[in-house]
Amino acid sequence: MKSIPKPVGTTIEERLSGLNEKAFRVEILIPLLRGMGYNDVDHFHGPFELGKDIVAWKKRADGSSEYTAWVAKTGPVNGRANQDVSTIHTQVLQAFGSTYRHKLTGDKCTIREVIITSTGSITDQARTAIRATLDHHNKNVTFWDLSTLVDLISEYMPSLTIPKLIEDVKSRIGNLKHFDIEASIGKGGVHYKVNAKSGQVEMVRGKFSFPDTTEGSKAKIEFQRFVEEGYPVKIPGEYIQELQHHEELAAIWGNETPLFLEIGTREAAWKKAIRIEAASRYGSYWYEGLTLRLIRAGSRKAFFSTEAPHEPLQLELTLFKKEQQIELRLNVEGEGCEISRTLQA
Repeated sequence: MKSIPKPVGTTIEERLSGLNEKAFRVEILIPLLRGMGYNDVDHFHGPFELGKDIVAWKKRADGSSEYTAWVAKTGPVNGRANQDVSTIHTQVLQAFGSTYRHKLTGDKCTIREVIITSTGSITDQARTAIRATLDHHNKNVTFWDLSTLVDLISEYMPSLTIPKLIEDVKSRIGNLKHFDIEASIGKGGVHYKVNAKSGQVEMVRGKFSFPDTTEGSKAKIEFQRFVEEGYPVKIPGEYIQELQHHEELAAIWGNETPLFLEIGTREAAWKKAIRIEAASRYGSYWYEGLTLRLIRAGSRKAFFSTEAPHEPLQLELTLFKKEQQIELRLNVEGEGCEISRTLQA
């Protein structure tokens, strides 16, 4: 179960100073970004992150999605032969220079902004050194130092300074038999993310009514797309006629209608190691141990993909249900070759 911020001092500054980089990302940045309204906050940190510790997105005025990557550091960052400056500069270049695969939809997305954040000060010398040679990306780099973090946390995570509320949240979601619940505290209160420990457990049952308006029609289409193709959907509370939770969940927050309901394919719901053999003009080759993961699935379409960039070969498999037939589309991309094939079964 994911942890939530623990009281480690009497001020926000003291609590931040006591965190290592992982705790800073998991206990502070991720719930902070959710509180600020960012969507699908992804803890992307790892050996194949390509500069992106965390990735999330927001809707732009024109309705498109704008993706942002965060580079997270602890302590002061200065420009005096500081190894962190060189590392951060490289991370920024990598973040802008590589695409990000959305963890729920599988779509390849471009990073439009990189935010460098630290629990200490970030000197002007360091900022200048990091921006060096970024060319047209220069204006798309933002810095959140300790002062900025304190302001954001005060606005969007006010409960960080209320240990009693945090302990109450932990006690309410602990030791459940059928569910794992992640809690974050942000703007508007406590936010919960629920995963069933077994796919056989019914989490929630509801009835929805979409009005004959532009917004209602759009929500209905998005809901139908979720049912048929597994794309995540966010349903406003006013469209929810009835909602009944499993008894364990009802004991936490009752059966009251929420402000919204967001549903989608469960992360890592299906994952298998596979072997692939292929022939191209460069000759025959094979790979073993590739990990194929379910990205999304619905009643008419399922999409699978290898865990790029973690794999040497990128494979995308899509299954379509058409009347009494299943259509399979396979796309494989690897260094030196590209194979696209459509099979009818």
